[in-house]
Amino acid sequence: MTHTELNTSDPLLCRRTVAEYLGVKLVTLEKWAQLGTGPKYIKVGRLPRYRKSDLDRWLNERTIETDTSSGFPTAA
Repeated sequence: MTHTELNTSDPLLCRRTVAEYLGVKLVTLEKWAQLGTGPKYIKVGRLPRYRKSDLDRWLNERTIETDTSSGFPTAA
């Protein structure tokens, strides 16, 4: 798929929906966007929109596995 094609099976989500999905406050998501530390987003006019696939990828990149024998985090 080229960057000009729209994937309609991956809808664009508004920031409020994304904050609920991630379980964070809206202001936290806005701050992450300012700092460049949050999930990727698309500007549609002046409005930020997020792809669900980008959110899931961002979450997966932050997964920390624990060593069940010690209870301490291990490198993923």
